Parts: sequence; C-alpha cells; structure tokens
Amino acid sequence: MVICSKCGTRYPDQTAFCERDGTKLASSPRPELRPATSTTPPGSPSPDTSPPTTDPDPLKADESDHRAELLRTKTRMEKLEQQVESMNREIERLRTAASTADAAAPISPSPHAPPLVTPSVETAKTKKSALPDTVSVPAAPERHGVLVCTSGPLQGRRFVIGDKGLNIGRAKALADVGISVRDNRVSNPHAWVGPENGVIVVRDEGSSNGTFVGDSPERINKQVPLQEGSTLVIVAKEVAAFVLEK
Repeated sequence: MVICSKCGTRYPDQTAFCERDGTKLASSPRPELRPATSTTPPGSPSPDTSPPTTDPDPLKADESDHRAELLRTKTRMEKLEQQVESMNREIERLRTAASTADAAAPISPSPHAPPLVTPSVETAKTKKSALPDTVSVPAAPERHGVLVCTSGPLQGRRFVIGDKGLNIGRAKALADVGISVRDNRVSNPHAWVGPENGVIVVRDEGSSNGTFVGDSPERINKQVPLQEGSTLVIVAKEVAAFVLEK
C-alpha cells in the first residue's frame, strides 16, 4: 500500500503516480511481522474478535425513504379521488331533487308583479262598440288612358293620364310639367292632355310652334277631343309624338 504525500490518498503497491495531482508515489517499507502476544492480564475477558460493523449505505437509505414517501403520497391521492367522487354524486343527487321539487311546486306570482286583470264581458262589449262599423279607404286615382311616345327622345316612354291630366312643356321638373320634352322649340307650358266631361282632350297653351292632332298640318287653336289611337304631335314628329291608349 502506498500513500500520496500531498493528498493522503491510498493506492496499491504497484501504483506509480497519484491520480489526483500526479505526485510520484514511493512505496513504504512493509513493517516487520511479529507474532502477536497476548497482553490481556489473567482473569480479564478476552478481547472482541468479531468483525467490525459497517455503516449502512446512505444512497440506499435515501432511495428507500423516497419510495416510502411515494407510496404514502399515492395513498393520499387515492383517498382524495374517492372523496371528490363521493361529493360529485351528492351534488348530482341534490340537483335532481331540486329539479323534481321545482317541477312539482306551483308557480307563485311575484309580489312586485302587477295583478292580472281578466276582461269582463262588459269591457269587451265597450271596446267593440268603440270601433267604427266601416273603415274608409282612399280610392285609387282613376286612370283615364296612357300616352305612349312613338318618336323623339322620349320614344318608348309611357305616361298615365290621371284626374289632373298631363302638362307638356320644356321644364325639367316632371312634377310641374308631367311630360318634359327637352327641346328649344317646345314652349313652357306647351299643351295639356286630360279628362274633360268624360272625354280625353288636348289643349294648346299658346305655344310658339304649335300642337297637332293626327296627320293634319294645321295646328290646333282650341280644345280638341282625342280618341283611342289618336296621334298627338308636339312641334314635329322628330321632337315628340304620342298615341293615346285607353
């Protein structure tokens, strides 16, 4: 056995250098072996020759304690899971009982809710008598015919002749005119078409370039009745021409 002079580590006899600091090891001389002599006085108990006891391994002891702690923790967790499951069953039982009780119990009115009023027969009769027997509905405006434009910029347009008739002129606002013909040769107002004593008539309003009925080259200077299929010309056909439809 050799011992390092610096760190005191023991090594077998064949070891040349210390593994920790590299110090060269010198083998120590072996002590001379002498026969053992008993120094025990007569009558004294013999010395204890049993092998020395060794301390338990601390790593094994720690591992054993850790396993025991894990086992105890597992046991506590299982008990907690059983308690939670029992509580869940109790909660479900209470909910079922409450639902059954709510379904069976009559609904009591809230003290803050207004009282229910049951209408009597007299009240119903009073309300019924307050309603009018007839309801007047405004009549739809009567339609006396339609002017269909057959030539000019408005070709294809249809204009309904109502009770107030149709004003024809150059003004842009249709509400004021009825039929707006955007041509400088058209006066404002130019003519009027509407019902008169049950007959559709056309009246020139003092236009500069005239109003014509049918194929007549003569401009009208007074009120002229129109029949279904009659042609009405404002100035000229390329400006505006209309056919009356009933």
